Amino acid sequence: MENSKLTTAILAGAAIGGAIWYLTKTTQGKECLNAVLDTAKSYGDRMKSSLSEKAKDVENMSKKASDFMTEKASEATKFAKNKLDDINTKMSEAKS
Repeated sequence: MENSKLTTAILAGAAIGGAIWYLTKTTQGKECLNAVLDTAKSYGDRMKSSLSEKAKDVENMSKKASDFMTEKASEATKFAKNKLDDINTKMSEAKS
């Protein structure tokens, strides 16, 4: 069992070493590695741009929600003040 694990580890190490050598030491490997890196960078740039746009959308929605809630809180405050004024007026009239 131990020999099987050791053999697997040696083969995996050799395969990884071979792949690294191919990608860094041969012309075709370097071209392949550069293509992969360029694709990854391009994908990353697109993701960054997309996430930036989504962040702006969320920020705008958050501002709209905040403005809406501020407006509704102001309306509720005015309504409550008017009701209290009405109650105070009626109480004053009742005392007279």
